[in-house]
Parts: sequence; structure tokens; C-alpha cells
Amino acid sequence: MLFLAVFLGFTAENVRENISRNEHANLLTGRLVKDLEQDTLNLGKCISFESASINKIDTLFFALQKPLGSADLKLIQELIVNNFSYPVFNPAAASMAAINNASDIKQLAESDLPDLIAEYEYRTDVNKKIEDIFSKLLEQNLLPFFYQHFTPANAYAVFGNNASVLDAHVRNLTEEDMKELSVKIESLKGVISHLISSETDLKEKAGDLIKYTIDHFHLSHN
Repeated sequence: MLFLAVFLGFTAENVRENISRNEHANLLTGRLVKDLEQDTLNLGKCISFESASINKIDTLFFALQKPLGSADLKLIQELIVNNFSYPVFNPAAASMAAINNASDIKQLAESDLPDLIAEYEYRTDVNKKIEDIFSKLLEQNLLPFFYQHFTPANAYAVFGNNASVLDAHVRNLTEEDMKELSVKIESLKGVISHLISSETDLKEKAGDLIKYTIDHFHLSHN
């Protein structure tokens, strides 16, 4: 009888642990799905913003091709300012870190989830590197033009007063300066195109990871 009582107690404890681990796995995977859905939403916003940026760069490129005397210098300055800002994708990584740290949960460790998460994290790292390249190009290509050719009044209006460019006045601007900038912004457009491609791929990977998680762990999902 004593042996039976010990055996039943041990079995009951294992059942409780399994239930607890199942609940923990469901909690972590549910959070993962929500985080990935937020990532998908944020990636969509980044892609939309960057697609619009490419159109603005094209407009700027052709505006810079006009002779200095007939160029719309106010528009050129406005487009330069508009391209200073860009979205940064920050993945919701808390649930992934929690799953990576839950190697004791058999349901998670023996699934494809750790490998899929590792692939997603690798691709977010690649995306971050492209963002860093873009940030450096902005600093190298647009800021010198701003410092050399914007008037104090326009600089104050834009960055000191959070308003639009006041007028078409510029400082020491030549047609050669405009041609040089038009070449530089094409390199920006190239990096933006790579960024959009990276984020589109990342968005697809997030969708695949969501589907796998819901299907494999039988999660209810609205």
C-alpha cells in the first residue's frame, strides 16, 4: 500500500508538472503570436513609408536636374527635409527570448520553433544592418547639403520651429552642387529598395512563424 501511495503521488506530481508546462508553453506561444502580429503591422508601416520615400527621392532627383535659375528651390529643400526622417523597425523580442530560455519545456524544445525563431532573429539583424547603412548615407549625403546651402531662417523653421521651409532662399548653391546631390540620393534610393525587400521578406517570415505556432500548438486565434 505504501508503494502504491508513493507511486500515485509521484504520478500526480508529474501530471501537475506537465499541466503547468503545457500552460506555460501556451502562454509563451500566445505571446509570441501577438508579438509577431505587432511586428507584421509595424513592418507594413515601414514598407509604406519607405515606398513613399522612393517617390519623394524621384521627385527630388528630377527637380535637381533643372537649371538653377528655374529650379523650384523651396520644393527641393522641403524634399530634402522630408527625407531626413525614416521609420526604424524594432522587433518585439521579449516572447522570443522567453521561449529561447524555456529549453526545459519539452513541447517547445522538440518543435521547430527554436530554429524558426533563430532564422527570424537573424533576418531582423540583417534588416538592422541595412537601416544602419541608410542612416550613415543620410548623414553623409544630405546633411552636408543642408549645412552648406540652407539659410538660417529655413533651418530654424524646419528644426527649431517644426514647420515647413519658409522660402526658396539658399546659400552658395551652384548647378554642380545640385547635380552632385542628385547622384548621391540615387544611392539612398538603392538602399531603401534593399530595405523594403528585407522588410517584405521579414514580414513573410513573421506570417509563416505565426501560422506554424498556431497550427503546431493548437492555439485558438481570432
